Amino acid sequence: MLEIKVEKIVKDKKKQLKLLDFKGLSSEQLPCRYWNSAPAVAVNSSVLTLRFKTEDFDLWKELFGTGVYTIQCSETKHAPVGVLPLQRGDILTLQQWKKISTHITDAGERLHKINKALNENWTGTAVIKW
Repeated sequence: MLEIKVEKIVKDKKKQLKLLDFKGLSSEQLPCRYWNSAPAVAVNSSVLTLRFKTEDFDLWKELFGTGVYTIQCSETKHAPVGVLPLQRGDILTLQQWKKISTHITDAGERLHKINKALNENWTGTAVIKW
């Protein structure tokens, strides 16, 4: 579960959202196959981290600017992922918020599929597709 508290504000005559607080699972509490790929979301200390597919990097970079970067998950064989760290106090445009909301929904659906497959297959090997 992820909970995000925002404040609706108007800045320079534009409607925006200010991140006040967020709560959710940390990367250590999530399945490795979820966190080491994308889409994924985790809360580590005071940072809400979104991981996305690198083929979407230019779109994320255009929306969020210099805070977006890529990493290679060296402990796994997964492809590199894009990363967007968000902190309390960050101010988001409505377009940025829409992108984040869609991403969180997609990441939640992906996590649900992984957890369902893990719960159904308690012995032997499991093939999980998404």
